[in-house]
Amino acid sequence: MRYWWLCCLSLFLASCGGDGEESNMITPTVPVDSTGTTFSISGEIAVAEGVATDSDVNDIKSSFKSNDNIDTAQPLPNPVIVGGYVNLPLMGYQGRSFQMGDLDDFYVMDLLAGQQITLLIGTDNLRLNDLDLGLLKLDGMLVDASVSEGNVESLVVPTSGRFLVQVQAFMGASNYALTIGQASGQTTSFQSLRLSQHFVPEQVIAQFNEQPHILSNVGLKKVAGETDRRQLFQIDPQNAQAFTSKNISTKQRFSPKFASLKDQLKYQTLLAVKNLRKREDVASADLNFYFKKLAVPNDQYYKLQWDLPLMNLPQTWDITTGSSEVVVAVIDTGVLMQHPDLKGKFVDGYDFIKNLTSALDGNGIDNNPDDPGDDAANGSSFHGTHVAGTIGALTNNNDGIASVSWQTKIMPLRVLGKNGEGTLYDIEQAIRYAAGLSNDSGKFPSKRADIINMSLGGYDPMNWDALIADVRKNGVFIVAAAGNDGDTTPNYPAAMAGVIGVAAVDMDKKRASYSNYNSSVDVAAPGGASEKDLNGDGVPDGILSSAGDDSSGAIQMTYLTYVGTSMATPHIAGVIALMKAVNPQLTPDQFDSLLASGALTEDLGTTGRDNSMGYGLIDAYKAVSAALNIIGKPLPPAPPLLSSVPQALNFGAISSVLTLKITNSGGGDLKIQQISTNNNELQITPSQVDANGIGTYDVKLQRGATNGTFQANINVISNGGTSTIPVIWNVGASRTGNAGRQYILLVDPITGDTLKMLTGESDDGHYPYEFTNVFAGTYWVISGSDSDNNDSICDAGESCGGYLTVSQPSDIRVAQNISNINFVVSFDTQFLSTKALGSHLSQRSFKISK
Repeated sequence: MRYWWLCCLSLFLASCGGDGEESNMITPTVPVDSTGTTFSISGEIAVAEGVATDSDVNDIKSSFKSNDNIDTAQPLPNPVIVGGYVNLPLMGYQGRSFQMGDLDDFYVMDLLAGQQITLLIGTDNLRLNDLDLGLLKLDGMLVDASVSEGNVESLVVPTSGRFLVQVQAFMGASNYALTIGQASGQTTSFQSLRLSQHFVPEQVIAQFNEQPHILSNVGLKKVAGETDRRQLFQIDPQNAQAFTSKNISTKQRFSPKFASLKDQLKYQTLLAVKNLRKREDVASADLNFYFKKLAVPNDQYYKLQWDLPLMNLPQTWDITTGSSEVVVAVIDTGVLMQHPDLKGKFVDGYDFIKNLTSALDGNGIDNNPDDPGDDAANGSSFHGTHVAGTIGALTNNNDGIASVSWQTKIMPLRVLGKNGEGTLYDIEQAIRYAAGLSNDSGKFPSKRADIINMSLGGYDPMNWDALIADVRKNGVFIVAAAGNDGDTTPNYPAAMAGVIGVAAVDMDKKRASYSNYNSSVDVAAPGGASEKDLNGDGVPDGILSSAGDDSSGAIQMTYLTYVGTSMATPHIAGVIALMKAVNPQLTPDQFDSLLASGALTEDLGTTGRDNSMGYGLIDAYKAVSAALNIIGKPLPPAPPLLSSVPQALNFGAISSVLTLKITNSGGGDLKIQQISTNNNELQITPSQVDANGIGTYDVKLQRGATNGTFQANINVISNGGTSTIPVIWNVGASRTGNAGRQYILLVDPITGDTLKMLTGESDDGHYPYEFTNVFAGTYWVISGSDSDNNDSICDAGESCGGYLTVSQPSDIRVAQNISNINFVVSFDTQFLSTKALGSHLSQRSFKISK
């Protein structure tokens, strides 16, 4: 990094006569007028609307107003980008908050349900400098928190209302950029540790590079596992101080209220994982997440299996009905081993539920995967039995149901217990068992599974990448449910690389309303729709399969209709079993290639892959045919792909007209079929579009009279996909921004030396400036803030700008007085992924002297 140094600087009132006056620096190297004539350079620096600055940064020259506690929280507009700084006492640079610390910044604002809050931490040394993010009610009750050790913290607002947003210094000191706004249509997955996640309090999954001699010294007690792999630990309550922040007393730190003891224990568990990840002797540390079944249960019977012909299975069974040499592992609630339509279909399985309360069978892990029920108030789901029946129930036996792959064997692995929930660690052991890897049972299956079905979901198991890779290396397919949230939320493990993510369709081959849609969806299969009866038989269109019923006491073997991506997933597992029956050497990589080529599916709606159905609805006949003829299968041409620029629109408090550009990011001809909005305050008018509707549109807003923050959607339908562009605007909010105290530099572009400097605070969102006594020559103008008081502007998390831009500064040739050198400063919200705005200049900081 090359620094631009300033020396001999006098800035402020005592030596310069006040804000806005300039300081002469060093003699320029640019050619000057031999007559000694000088000129001026003037302009105005603007701040983008919705930009704000922390009111108590470390810069000793900045204006100051404390926002350190909930009573002095700083009001913010919405949406907003905030630049700020926090530090522990005696951490960071000498400045206003160095001695006493600036532990917390609190902001108060009106938020909308579903908005995303993201904290970008502007330091390269994350081991010593660590900030956390909190969302609180106005009385200090903690609603959610993100406390990872990385450079990004992220939360989603659960409900609309007025909240406090907290940025806290957990360790060290750092600048930051805080962004609050709407989702842009792209799902960004940050590996945060969040209070709102569903995990086992006081448990962690960890692997040590070198096992500590005394685990209690790190606040842990071993529960399960061996030292050569990840182990399950209980947090030792006698040593909870091992996980508290160092260098700060609990009396100094803000202590939030908790809605329950469970939330308090969960928060302590988050801090335990955070601290373990910072230890050099810890290879990995994770929360023990709960996973849950994804079915939407329905207790009505359904006697017509519309789902099987929907996938062209009848003609497929003329080719193959499967093979008993193919094994599908069902990682789920276990199965009813005595169900009449599943008798004789099992290979040896295992029960991996360790917790006795969750297990409901009176013991811990054992070799009995029979499902005792999940103790639900309205009767147990027997979810795994339903899944297993879809894959491989006895078929053509004049009883019960038909399955996808008649001859396939089932390996039942029990991981979901009470309330249909299970932990990350137990599921991990089941995956290892199914794939023939070492696991807590100490046993290996006589024949590993060919396919693993996981009709379950939860949070991102961040350290599963190697495990998934090992499973695939063994030739094992992993199929998982995309999730039942009905939105773009990624569901894990379906969202992981190497896992086949399955969405659900209903009887008319449309995405089921509950089925998640995002970039992790690979393929779709029948999942049912309880709200429809398209065939008019008086029964909702669910998926019928084997089940149990204990609502009246003893378990009764029966058949029930369920709906969900949990029901769609075993259809895919069954079709892969049919493919393996005719081509035992089929590999996961070959399947992925065939899927991407269109050889396995019926392409529905959008041409090519889309986020709703992946590559389309599975076609069993095409899939088995492809498995028999992999070599030489041609690739289809690239389909059209709908894109929009930008991916979201923000009118803020001022704008009334914005531009939306629709483009084709794929091949072929993209044709726009419809553009609409769900709010009558928005009007969409073609501006420059071709015959297919590709081009630019004007989006006009007519604001209503009610103050507040508002959202709407623009929906674009095309033959190349659908796109939802979120729109947000504000009525009654501040119409100006504030980027903090600015240090405006006149720079020699040849040497990079700073020749003059001005400084000042925002004047209603603007910083007018004028350099005088400027010799003829060529110059740049750069401006930025110094939140951390390190005598350097434009660091990560500080505002920065330049004429015309800081990434590509324009030469200003002076031979007369120059005016209108105007530009914008803001906070860079991409600095953590790029460390720059993309050019050589933005990789530098600019040194100043106070």
